[in-house]
Amino acid sequence: MIFMGTIAYGSSIIAYTYAFNYTLVGNVLFILSSYPIVTAILATPLLHEKLNKNHISGLVVLIAGLLLLFNPSNISQYLFGNALSFYVAITFSLYVIISRYLSKVGEHAETITFLSILIGCATSGILAIGFEQLPAHISISVFLGTIAFGCLNFIAHILVNKGFKLINASTGTMI
Repeated sequence: MIFMGTIAYGSSIIAYTYAFNYTLVGNVLFILSSYPIVTAILATPLLHEKLNKNHISGLVVLIAGLLLLFNPSNISQYLFGNALSFYVAITFSLYVIISRYLSKVGEHAETITFLSILIGCATSGILAIGFEQLPAHISISVFLGTIAFGCLNFIAHILVNKGFKLINASTGTMI
């Protein structure tokens, strides 16, 4: 759970935020959208999930769709931002795989979500205090927007964790 919270959630959020500073939005979204591919590859040895013909066909369609939709440009020009984006794809895949594993051993989705996000928030908070200059004043609209975003993010992760209790990681990420 500590790995899931610190690496697969906390550091992922930080890298995702920084990636937009170092590359194009289209590149971030293109590379991040590769996480179902990464998940399917990692789920085979880590969760012992088998890839069948439908999974492989889905992965091929996914790759083709990503290339058609995003048409990534200047991949090498923005290498650091693109590397951060790929790190996010890998860490989100690990989040999904760990969630699937914990669900299979009987953990509840709400517990997985609460603990991983709590640990991730603590980790990213400590890193922010250590590396960033904290604002002297935060407006009420930014504060309320942050709270609303946090609540929606929490709900989304509960749904992700509930979903992976029911279906394979490779199938779920493609959906």
